[in-house]
Amino acid sequence: LNWPKYQSIFWGDARKDWHASSIRYVYSWQMRDIPEALAEECPLGFATSMLIKAFTCATSESSCYFATVKQVEDFLATSPMMFDILAHSRWPFAMIINHMAKSTRHKYHLDFTEAELTGAFLPGASRSRLPLGGGGKPDIEDQLLHFGAWAGSSWQAGYSQSFRDLLGVLPQLGPGLPEAPTLVYITMIYGKQFNRHMRRFCARARALGVPGRRLVLFTLDDEAHKLCLAENEQRCVRGTPSIVNKFTLPLMCARLGLDSVWIDLDVFLMHDPTPAIAAHAEQGPYDILISGSFE
Repeated sequence: LNWPKYQSIFWGDARKDWHASSIRYVYSWQMRDIPEALAEECPLGFATSMLIKAFTCATSESSCYFATVKQVEDFLATSPMMFDILAHSRWPFAMIINHMAKSTRHKYHLDFTEAELTGAFLPGASRSRLPLGGGGKPDIEDQLLHFGAWAGSSWQAGYSQSFRDLLGVLPQLGPGLPEAPTLVYITMIYGKQFNRHMRRFCARARALGVPGRRLVLFTLDDEAHKLCLAENEQRCVRGTPSIVNKFTLPLMCARLGLDSVWIDLDVFLMHDPTPAIAAHAEQGPYDILISGSFE
């Protein structure tokens, strides 16, 4: 490995792009195939690479974090003078640790208000609901009766954009199956690397019937929202990037009398899962059904 060239990316003008520039070294074939030789050739450079890899894992794929960071911890334990050694090294250990301390994989932001999330937006209204597959009439229409004219002018009362969009989605939902009249499919999407897959994701859902007619997208940037309006028949809820969206949108759907199925954007639906979900729900009652991933 060209250690001097590798080290140069952390200094001078190149420093501002150090993480992107380091990836070619951190995930090089040498790091993959001959790590022991590299660790012997340049211990500090190799340890820096493992620290960058741990940082990358922590902000992208957390399952690889602990195995990688253990290599860093083992290296730090090899000498009682290790921190003095690092302090006098040109390898930027302290800078990378500082980035790790300040970085998070996900942002935590609520697009719905506290009142909306707790159900306080329906003063005096009954919040009881029918279980999935329980028969009878879904209570969405009954819930909406309590909104009255307020539903069309909710912006005047300080209700969130996401909540207003969700209300606007309800009339756009297509018919569901009789055994699952309250079921909707939801996911979130943002960023160029994911937005480019929206068209095919929506097309596949439409090809299966119910998932396409009752798909709701939580669009977390402007590009995603504009694409959604064209590709998903205006069933689009605006928001901002946050991991808690995965929990708040299903909660808000439940507040409005809907059962929701969360589908990650990288899931390819082979068949319409609605009959299977309804059949499992009939064996309940259940509050939550969780699928398994067998790899």
